[in-house]
Formats: sequence, structure tokens, C-alpha cells
Amino acid sequence: MTDVAVEPSSPVFTSRREWPRWTFSALVPIAIFAIVRMFDALVIEYASRFQVPVGSGTHPGMFGFVNKSADPGYWSVITNWDGQWYQFISTDGYHTHAVATVGAVNTSWAWAFPPLFPLLTHGLMDLTGWSFAVAASILNLCLGALAMVLLYCLVDKAAGRFLAVSAVALSSCFISAPLLQAAYSEALGFVLLLSTLLMIRRRSYAWTLLPLTALAFTRLITVPIAVVALTVLVTRWRARERDPLNRREGVGLALIAAVSIVGVWLWSALAALLAPAPTGASARTSISAGTTIGWFSDMYQYLGWPGLLFVACLATLFILIACSRWTDGWGVEVRTWLAAYPVFLLVATPVTGGIFRYLLLCPLLRCSLQEVRDSSGEKSDWSTSCWLV
Repeated sequence: MTDVAVEPSSPVFTSRREWPRWTFSALVPIAIFAIVRMFDALVIEYASRFQVPVGSGTHPGMFGFVNKSADPGYWSVITNWDGQWYQFISTDGYHTHAVATVGAVNTSWAWAFPPLFPLLTHGLMDLTGWSFAVAASILNLCLGALAMVLLYCLVDKAAGRFLAVSAVALSSCFISAPLLQAAYSEALGFVLLLSTLLMIRRRSYAWTLLPLTALAFTRLITVPIAVVALTVLVTRWRARERDPLNRREGVGLALIAAVSIVGVWLWSALAALLAPAPTGASARTSISAGTTIGWFSDMYQYLGWPGLLFVACLATLFILIACSRWTDGWGVEVRTWLAAYPVFLLVATPVTGGIFRYLLLCPLLRCSLQEVRDSSGEKSDWSTSCWLV
């Protein structure tokens, strides 16, 4: 019997070489983010040609720390609006003794803006000699890229690579995503939020307190994290026979919930102690304890009971999406944030276009709405339609 030699197949043709998972999870989110940010930079540069002169006193009620001419260019436009307050804080700091004005605006309102982002920008300006606009934009671009990597990791481990890439793409293309390259605190807040959720998922409860506390001095959005921590605690308690919950972990989750609730008032309490009097700036840094309840009160005032019913249905929709089968594999931390944060916004903020800015920190809401829409039809191209949200 003659042996027949069999030539081994070349691995080049029999198998597909894949990137290491860690390389993909870093390079792809950063590449998506960079491409979209370059496109947005071109749009902002073009749009700057149509900006009118802006400066101190030119527009009543608008804070203009730096006078800007017409057609000021990209670096000037990205410091508009709240960017002017952050520039004021980064260069002049918070006024603790005398009350001053810029135009007709009391500068003590700077205390309404938490300090971590302008502090980091000031440090980068001192270290590099860059202007505020350049330092703030470069800092936010780096933080925004890091946020996309963290977002990818958060979704990938729970729901898979496809949804993780979609979440990064949707977040990068969201209507308020250009703030991730402007002089705003959203990029830093995004990084700290995602770090907090990742650490809760990995059960590093003690380390969670670091980004959580930093978030309290960046964006006043820590209250929904208390809901996340308590939901995780209840979930783990119910599953304690399969997954034991020791006393240390229970105390850690309870402490996270307590710090999250107190955190929304940390900066306002400090501002009340240090801000010059009289000023109402510190009141803007905390949730109102009055009779108004955000969107619920405003919509009732504008439209009556139909408006109130609309907001109630909207809040219910967020909760139903988070509890639905379409988000079943995302993990309890992400699903709880998906419900708690939008409802928190409806309670704590008035009816303004700023809601699109705030929803930038809830990227998975856009993915879940897309999944609900696609699953309701007989056939859909999910990978294409996700860009239309």
C-alpha cells in the first residue's frame, strides 16, 4: 500500500487572521471618534464665518469674558457660551472676596460651574504654554477618545463587539457630540461616569469612590449612580445562593449609593461657604428643593394635564426599555443607568434644548431605541439604520 503524501493547507487561505481583542477595542473606537471629530472641526470652522461679534455687554444676559470679532475662527467658536465661564475660571479663578461684573453679568456665577475641568485645563496651560482654547480642546479630544474606549469595553463585555462599535459610532455622531472637542466638561464627565460603571461591574467597590467623587466635582449627575448601586445590591442579594454577597461588598455598594446622593451637593456646599455674598450662584449648582419638578412642572404649565401625561409616558418608556428583553444582556449596571439617568433629567432640569447636551452621557439609550425600532419590523438593516437615530 502506497502512502499518499497530503500537502498541508496554507493557513493564509484556510483561516482569517483577526486582530487581538485588546488592539481592536482600543484602535477602532479611537479611529471612529477621530474621523467624526475631524469632520466636526471642518463644520465648526465653516460655521464660524457666520458668527456675529460677541463680547462683554453685546448681548444682554450672555457672559462674554473675551471679546470676539465676527468670523472668529475655530478656536474662538469652541469657547462660546459655557466655555466663556470655564475660560474665566481657568485664567482668573473663583472670586472669593469681592463681587465683580463682566458686562452686566455677576462673575460670582462662576461658582455654578464645578472646578475639576477648568483646574485640569489651567494645569495644561501652565505646563505647555498653550492658550485656553487649544488646551481645553486638546484635553477634551484625549478624554473623549478615552471615553470611547471605555464605552466599547463596557458594552463589549456584556453585549458583544457589534453593539459596542455601534454605541461608539452613535455617541460620536450624536447631535451634541461636538462638545467633546469644545471647552465644555462633558468629555471629562463621560470618562468618570464610564469608569464608575466599569468599576461597579468589576466589583471594585472601594476604587469606585475615586471616579465617583471626581464626577461630583465635574458634572452634577451622581444621583442616578445611587440607583445603580442599590439595584446591584438588591440583585446580588437575591442571587446570593449562586453568587455570595459578603458584608464588605454590601457595605461598599451602600457607601457608593450614599456618596452618590451626597455628591450632588458637595460642590454647592463648598460654593456656599467660599462664594462672595450676596449671590445666588450656589443655588444653581444643586437640585432645587422647591415645588418645581423639572419637565413635569414645565410641561404642566405649558400644556396642562396632556403635557404632564406626555412626560410621565416618556419616563415610563425609558424604564420599560431598560427592563425589556432587548437590553437583557447588557448587565444590571448599564440597564439601571439607562432608566435612572433620563428620568433624573426629566425631574432635575427644565424644558430646554440643553436636554440634547445632557443625553450625550446616556449613549446606550440611542442603541436601545434602535434595537426596539428594528425588532418591531419584519426585516431591517440594523447596521445602516443605526446612523439615522
